[in-house]
Amino acid sequence: MPITAADLTTSADPASLAAPRVHLMGVPVDGVTETQAVGICLDAIAQRRQVCIVPINASQTILAHENPNFRSVVQGFELALADGKAVAWGAKWIKRLPIPEQVGLPPFVHRLLGAAELYEYSVFFFGAEEEIVQQAAARARQRWPRLLIAGCRNGYFKPADEAGIVAAVNDSRASILLVALPSPMKEMWIARHKRELRAPIIVGVGGLFDVMAGKVRAAPEPIRKLGLEWVFRMVQEPQRLFKRYMTTTPLFVFRLLTGYEPPKVAGE
Repeated sequence: MPITAADLTTSADPASLAAPRVHLMGVPVDGVTETQAVGICLDAIAQRRQVCIVPINASQTILAHENPNFRSVVQGFELALADGKAVAWGAKWIKRLPIPEQVGLPPFVHRLLGAAELYEYSVFFFGAEEEIVQQAAARARQRWPRLLIAGCRNGYFKPADEAGIVAAVNDSRASILLVALPSPMKEMWIARHKRELRAPIIVGVGGLFDVMAGKVRAAPEPIRKLGLEWVFRMVQEPQRLFKRYMTTTPLFVFRLLTGYEPPKVAGE
């Protein structure tokens, strides 16, 4: 369905754009709907203030438990989305936290790109293999013909290359930077460079470019609504995802039901 300005209008009341933050087992999650999340992004671009966005799912939660440095970094992101169905359900129905809905990363990013096309905000694609990032950008341009692609850069680099990547993003004058690196690499990279980057919106998108490029199929809407997107992905990439999902998802559920709370880290 085409996006219209009415779908994405930001509120005149700044308070309505504030995301109420809660913590689910020590990990931040912001109580926003998908519409509100996109509105926060549009408002940030208009105001030229930076919002770094991290998706929170079961895997990210367990990683945050096992890696205190990662958890500390995530606390500093301005927007933490309830990306995983387990996170959204667990927060709302088990912990009774004010999380209105799941904000899945793929539909959120797609809606954000639709808004970028509508308002002529440019997007920089960073991460994944060279072929994948180029295909992702090309397919994005096919889906949103007026989308402004500020630039593309693959995710293979050495520490000495990082200053050049930041410079390339800044020189492109992109309003939105999509960072398709694995966790915790993408969060650490964003945290390390956020003060240097001039893009108002920086989103850690993980393996989303694989989906956008057509390398991996996106889960159909009925599967997503049932919270079984992880199963759909695991069937497509069993070697990469079987161990991850078969360990982190049961552990997430166990810790949720037993009231687990990780030791505090700096900034909490």
